[in-house]
Amino acid sequence: MKKFIIILAFATILFNPIINATATPILTKEGNEQVSAYTLRQFDYSFPLATNITWSVNKNYQEATFLQSFKKMHAFYDFDDKFLGAVEVDNIDALSEKTKATLDVKYKGYTVENVVKVVERPADYNYDDDTNSYWVSLRGEGKKLFIKISPSEAISVVKTELITK
Repeated sequence: MKKFIIILAFATILFNPIINATATPILTKEGNEQVSAYTLRQFDYSFPLATNITWSVNKNYQEATFLQSFKKMHAFYDFDDKFLGAVEVDNIDALSEKTKATLDVKYKGYTVENVVKVVERPADYNYDDDTNSYWVSLRGEGKKLFIKISPSEAISVVKTELITK
């Protein structure tokens, strides 16, 4: 029994930092936020082949920018260590000819700014799974549009922003 209590105490001391790991950003001496250790471990496990990794922290999430299979990607984590998703940076050429033709007609006068493909969502994602969808930002006519193109090539406007000059 005494041996069991000693082993239990040792295990508690040894594993306590892992159990109590938190994604609350750590402040450096300069006051900058750092990515939590738990998020770093989770990222390393999920993206073992990632290279050229850089991290940034803002008020909404922790973001890793990296290369995987020679493609630029971003992975996002909230401050509770929850993986939010990963996207691959792409361009208009990734879209089908049919989709590009539809965009040319439906959004004439708009210019494509960014194209990203959602490559991964967490297993417990509570919204419509948009894995393999493209998110495109368009600019024109005093507005910026954010559209989603589903794998079935359905196009929907997710957000519209007015551009102030």
